Amino acid sequence: MHLSTTRPSPNLPADLETKRLAALYAYRILDTSPEQAFDDLVQLAAHVCAVPLAAVSLVDRARQWFKASVGIDVPQMEIPAEVAFCNWAICQREPLVVPDARLDPRFAINPLVAAPPHLRFYAAAPLVTPDGYALGTLCVLDVEPKKLTDSQMVSLEALARQVVSQLELRRHLWELAQLTGHLDRARHDLAVARDELEERVLRRTEALRTVNTRLRREVAERRRAERRLTDREQQLKIALDTARLGSWQLDLTSFALSSSEQCKVNFGLSPQAPFTYEHLQAAVHPEDRARVRQAVARALDGQVDYDAQYRVVWPDGSIHWIMARGRVHYSAQGEPLRMVGVCLDATGRHLDEQKRRAMLDAQEGERRRLARELHDEIGQALTAVKLGLQAVLLGVGPMQIHDCLQTTEQALAQVRDLSLTLRPSLLDDLGLGAALRWYVDRQMRHSPLVCELEITTWPGRLPQAVETGCFRIVQEALGNVLRHADARRVQIAVALADKHLCLRVADDGRGFEVAAARHRAISGGSLGLLAMEERTALLGGRIAITSEPGRGTEISVVLPITGDGG
Repeated sequence: MHLSTTRPSPNLPADLETKRLAALYAYRILDTSPEQAFDDLVQLAAHVCAVPLAAVSLVDRARQWFKASVGIDVPQMEIPAEVAFCNWAICQREPLVVPDARLDPRFAINPLVAAPPHLRFYAAAPLVTPDGYALGTLCVLDVEPKKLTDSQMVSLEALARQVVSQLELRRHLWELAQLTGHLDRARHDLAVARDELEERVLRRTEALRTVNTRLRREVAERRRAERRLTDREQQLKIALDTARLGSWQLDLTSFALSSSEQCKVNFGLSPQAPFTYEHLQAAVHPEDRARVRQAVARALDGQVDYDAQYRVVWPDGSIHWIMARGRVHYSAQGEPLRMVGVCLDATGRHLDEQKRRAMLDAQEGERRRLARELHDEIGQALTAVKLGLQAVLLGVGPMQIHDCLQTTEQALAQVRDLSLTLRPSLLDDLGLGAALRWYVDRQMRHSPLVCELEITTWPGRLPQAVETGCFRIVQEALGNVLRHADARRVQIAVALADKHLCLRVADDGRGFEVAAARHRAISGGSLGLLAMEERTALLGGRIAITSEPGRGTEISVVLPITGDGG
């Protein structure tokens, strides 16, 4: 069938069309074989939009060529540009939708509408390159009038962006292959040039001493370049092995230090700041300088890799941990020439280790306390019972039995009190609300502190981990108020909000510096602050501690509610 139309398609300005075609040809996609990635995107577009026809079309100078299509069967996968709907679509950046082509004056007399295949519906999202040129469209068509939903339009535009991404990927792969070819040829040329140069050097005579000297300088420069390349490759390998660390190189003859921007950042400097070997030595914490010197000496004397962890003092006075690794390069005579390596700011890792050690120390201290109570109080009570029972066996009167019963009651009370301290049975039997009321009432019996406890009730039980975590945080917070705050009043509020358990503990006590308290805890002081933060983190929640000297303290905790209670 001869395709023609009496209504001309829109034309882009000549200079813009020239640039658009240049962009299209740069992708080297026209007249290529089918590719699964594009076929899959067309199939998905047809499925999402519920149409029988879909295509990835690219608009050439005088034709529209289909890279991939569904339900479209034309010779050479192309049609003349003058009948292409996509000529209109590439003139705009938003999708073009034609619900019924027979009613649209732009397309009503188009042979694709007036004659088989009698197209009625057309929708297309332009394929816009990162440079802003519309190469063609991802279009969907139907022989029946149709409208797309907002969701289908969004999906069509997203798929069009995926087509452009595939075009970009395809072009980048081609460019990479070209660069690889150029690199291989350059390497071959370099090898040939090196062989030719060495052959010329061997054939030189004393009469060509001047030329020979020049060639020797060229060879020396080439070898220096090869050494620099080897150093960079080793730096890259070490950096990759240790997650893209800052790199450095130290000349062991002049002690000139060169470093990457990341290396400077690890020492608290801006990327543009000067960083010499003297700066590095001054930045090392005074207590760690001897250990760093020993690590360097060990690497030089034993010809092993340099490996050190040490503290540095940043310009703002803060202390950070550095993890450094390096390798020494030697001359042919075995003299150390330079050391190349990498460094990492390992402060976070060391803080985590300190927190874990502090938590373990606290747990061990609690175990020692419980062991002492069991030995000193309950052990003594049981020993007294044993002696009393022996006395009964020897015929002592009922008064001794009465003393044994009284001692047994005291021991049972101590065991019961210790058990409740470890984990109150109310928490398992009746839930968080009952356990908190019992605990607060128990703590307030012998304290002048006024405690206002507000618990918003909720249906059913919360997950066990959430109930336990919230109870322990209240236990720690209230214990801190009783021991340290010198407060007159404390407020505790627990409520559910948007699938989260919200806890607030506020007192009117003396307050404290939060940062200083956290530092003391990490250094081995009171671990209440760390314990609350650790419990909150383990439950995936958030904790905020606000306090100032003389203005009280407020602790806010939000814990996500997941899983089933019970």
